[in-house]
Order: sequence, then structure tokens, then C-alpha cells
Amino acid sequence: MLEEHWEAHPELQAVPIYQASGMMRKSLKVYETYQEMLNEDIKTLFMHENPFAFHHVTHLKHAGQFDDVGPCVLMATPSGLQSGVSRDIFEAWCEDRRNTVILCDFAVQGTLAREILGGPKDILTKTGGRKKLNCSVAHISFSAHSDYDQTSTFLDEVKPPHVVLVHGEKTEMMRLKGALEKAAAEKEIPRSVYTPAILQTVKVTREPLRVVRVAGQLAEKPPHVGQHLKGIMVSGPAGTGAAGSGAAPQQLLLHPNDLHAYTRLHRGRVTQRQALATDRPFSALRLALEVMFEGVEGSGMLPVSGVKHQRREDPQGASFQGQQLHEQQQQQQDAGV
Repeated sequence: MLEEHWEAHPELQAVPIYQASGMMRKSLKVYETYQEMLNEDIKTLFMHENPFAFHHVTHLKHAGQFDDVGPCVLMATPSGLQSGVSRDIFEAWCEDRRNTVILCDFAVQGTLAREILGGPKDILTKTGGRKKLNCSVAHISFSAHSDYDQTSTFLDEVKPPHVVLVHGEKTEMMRLKGALEKAAAEKEIPRSVYTPAILQTVKVTREPLRVVRVAGQLAEKPPHVGQHLKGIMVSGPAGTGAAGSGAAPQQLLLHPNDLHAYTRLHRGRVTQRQALATDRPFSALRLALEVMFEGVEGSGMLPVSGVKHQRREDPQGASFQGQQLHEQQQQQQDAGV
């Protein structure tokens, strides 16, 4: 931005611009190497020249590399003025009223940058001395963080019921939380705002919306509101419409006899025969099973040759699941008949 502004205003070109961030210098090398990852405007500029080969910006490796005689613009890190080039230059220039410090990032609590925003008369240097703060201090929001206006506008558009605020100072986070909740209440928008501390867990309860298409025999008679439908729900790749149709996956509720028509699945049948020692008539055993289970089919009494004091019944059943429970309840019913 400064390069373009200086290029468009020749009257400023006598004022040099210095950049003293090693991270920025390394980042520019990455951009130059991976040009295909940049936006179309930058790619177009690379067809004519390297847009990162600045004409008005000079890279500095350390604070003593430039002559600070006369006006200039210096971009230095860290933004909090804790140490490094930015701290060294600030302590050298802070007593001159002609100088201005422009903070372009969020000033974290406890940093020198946050301190000078409060307008103190002097500051504590790294060596423990005191220096007058005579230079002017300005703050421009130029960070990759959204403010209240941007955050509230985004939330009003998407209307999420839950909002989690992270990566912020506690006091400011609580102010933002209160403002967002108040704005939502005024617009009658249901919204819960959370501001968890580091390692604090936030639990959000939600009920998934599940849409199921009823097809086949179950759809022949439209159900009324509140009616319970019983069938097999097929989801995922298996529920892709009729066999070989290639339709988009969906959730289907089908009668077991319709599986082969609407999916690539086929209904299976598991038959189990169990021998029970009993002295009760088969009709009593069958009645007990019919009371307990649906779809009981008896195979009749099987003749047993050569047995005088014992009879054996062979109940036969088909089930997709729960066969072990079925067996136990058969034995219990037989014992109680």
C-alpha cells in the first residue's frame, strides 16, 4: 500500500520507507516462489515485473543499518514494542515531538504499546531508566480481526444460535459478548454467546434434522400427522435409488419386502432350530411364543422314535437380530407354561 501511494505521489518520494521485519522479508520470498497460489491481480503483475521488488521500500536487517537524519517512515516489529527493532527505535525517538508512533495491531494488555495508548508522561526503558513520551501516538485498526460492526453484521446474516468468542482479551471479550447478546435480544434472535477460557470446554446441545423419504408399500397410504411408521431406514451409498439408477444418496424408509426394488440390498433370513425338553403340549408352547413375539410360525410337533419318557419340541424362528434374547425368553416361557 505504501509502495503504491508513494508511486502515485512524487512529492513524497524524497521520504524513504524502511521495513525492519525479518518475517516479512522471508514471507516475500515465499510469495515470489509460489506465484500460482496468489490471486489473479498479482499473477497479472508478475507477467510484467516482480510486484514485490519495491522501489520505495528498503529492507533493514538491524536498527543501525539506516541513517535517521531527516523524515522517514519505518515499519518495525514486534507491534507490542516489547523488544527488538521496534523497541530500540521507539526509545530513541519517543522524546522528539516531531515523531509519531502509529500502532496498526491490537495492543495486548501488559505491553508497552498498550501503555502508551493511555497517554503517560514518560515510559520505562529496557535498561530501567525513564524517558519522556513527547511523540504523538495514534492507533489504526489494521489487523486480521473483526470488530463489533463486522462481527454483528456477519451474525445477523447467518443467524447462528450459538457463538463462541476466542482469541481475545477477557475484558473486551465480555464487552463484545454483552453487546452481541443485547443486539440479538432486540431483534428477537435466539443466540447464546460463549467466551471460554484456555482449555475450558463448551458443550452445545443440538438436535439433528433428519429428513427421510418414504417409498414403496409404506407410501401407498399417506400417513397422517403424528402417525408412527415402522420399516427399515436405509442411508448412505446403499440408499441410492433403484438398483443401477445412480441417483444421489438419500435416506429411505422402506418395507423389508421393498429393499431389492429401491436399493442394492437384499433381505436376508436367519433360521434357527432349538431343541427344548418339555412335557407340555405344543399348542401351549406356541401360544406362549405368540403372546411374546410377533410373526411366530410353528413347524408342528416332530415325531421322535424310540423315546418313551421325553418329548422334544423344535420351535423354528426367523429374525434379523436379537436371536439370543429370543432363545432365553423361549426357555422362560416354556418353564412357566
